[in-house]
Amino acid sequence: MIAGGPEMTRVVLTADRTLMSEYQNNMFFGFSASFPKKFMPAPIYYRMFAPSVPVRQGRAVLAPYALRKIEAALLADGFSQDDVVVAHPFHLSRFVDRDTQVFAVSTMDPLGYGPVTSTFTNIYDNPAYVPGEFREVLSDPSVRKFRPKTIVGGPGSWQLDRYPGPRDELGIDCVVTGEGEITFPKLVHMVEKGEALPRSVEGEIVPTERIPNIANPTVNAMVEVARGCGRGCKFCTPTLLRFRCRSIQDILKEVEVNTRAGYKQIYIHAEDVWRYGAKGIRPDKGKVIELFKTIYNFDGVTKVFPSHGALASVACEKDLLPSVSEVLEMGEDNLNAYQTGVETGSPAVVERHMKGKVKPFKPEEWPEVVRQAFEISVDSHWIPCATMMVGLPGETDDDVVRSIELLDKVRDLMSGVFPLFFVAMGNMSGEGNFTKDGMTPLHWEFIVRCWEHNLRYIPYFVRHGGMENRFWNFVLERVLVPLGRAKLDGYADRMRSEMGEEIKKRLSAHSYAAPA
Repeated sequence: MIAGGPEMTRVVLTADRTLMSEYQNNMFFGFSASFPKKFMPAPIYYRMFAPSVPVRQGRAVLAPYALRKIEAALLADGFSQDDVVVAHPFHLSRFVDRDTQVFAVSTMDPLGYGPVTSTFTNIYDNPAYVPGEFREVLSDPSVRKFRPKTIVGGPGSWQLDRYPGPRDELGIDCVVTGEGEITFPKLVHMVEKGEALPRSVEGEIVPTERIPNIANPTVNAMVEVARGCGRGCKFCTPTLLRFRCRSIQDILKEVEVNTRAGYKQIYIHAEDVWRYGAKGIRPDKGKVIELFKTIYNFDGVTKVFPSHGALASVACEKDLLPSVSEVLEMGEDNLNAYQTGVETGSPAVVERHMKGKVKPFKPEEWPEVVRQAFEISVDSHWIPCATMMVGLPGETDDDVVRSIELLDKVRDLMSGVFPLFFVAMGNMSGEGNFTKDGMTPLHWEFIVRCWEHNLRYIPYFVRHGGMENRFWNFVLERVLVPLGRAKLDGYADRMRSEMGEEIKKRLSAHSYAAPA
């Protein structure tokens, strides 16, 4: 290789720029890439919310966890560090040439059909940053010129599998849905042998003992502790996978990779962190405490953040979160948060679409399970950040009223509740996606109430856990949040002026129990 010249590799891995950011050291701000572009001009957005990860000689110093897993799988398969590169999307020309055999892209939301993106872009009739940035990667001049075999995977790859038009337009040779650590190396070998790639392939489920450990640091120091869920909600892809947990030893190896890179805060990922080590649906408190204690006590670690947790797990093991809080030395000035799915306040909808979500409880107990889990969380210094679905198939006005009532029950508990349009996924992929054309007055009332709830607490979130950059955090707290509140108040006044009587009539018709 000529010193200072281009570095050409057999396999180039990358992701679009919305995934190549740590979002001011706050994973939750990653959802901002799904907001409409008209909210903020790109130059300001990428400086304020999504500054790039560091780059060294064209390589991403930090990379999305999914890419690091594929990189690790290739290294475990016999590829060398010179054969494989995780490239920053702005530096692809440094690596892609006529000798590049495979160009692989990990994507979260390539067509903008994910629930967050589709909700905001549909309501505001304006595209988000995510799908446009994905197209930029596939349209890179070096990729267009040399045309290596292009493989796309990641959490959003299902969109390209279901809608082949964009896949063909963008020159994608193969789409991988599901897990990739076993399947992707096989595809690379097929290319090396000159064999035709399948247009799409479902990734083979990887046994726990064959999940490779990352070799290089990840965005936000993400470390996977468990994979799959197994609760069986019809609309959700991850829940279709078998739940299994990684060993503490393997988890610590990945923690060490990230602490060596200078990280002091570790994000641990699972669909339900509170069920780590469990043999059934109920949490194993001892295993969860061991997980948090071992990571928190690892040399150099000062904080541990979980990604997702199930409310049913919190409610059925009531002293679990208080015990984890004690391990992490949490308090009024040291809060933590996790993402979770409420989805509905209607037991009828739970019965129809997500009976597994409430286990070991019954569908009719769901509203109380949610209230208790929120209360336990807040009392233990945790902030639950929940999604609720709008427009699930078969949803009635009565179901929406039950969701409004549930929102009333948690209104005084510090939390986030984010309403999202139903997107046909998983076992419900044959259904139609919900859009604003299907919105009823009660739907609008529910969405407005969710955001009134959120804006009650967002100023506190920003002050105590916002952006790493103090200047941009000041702008967010003192300019953008008040502006958002003013716009919401104005819209709420107009909406209720136009639909208020109809909303009251529908609430009354379904025995709405207003809070005292």
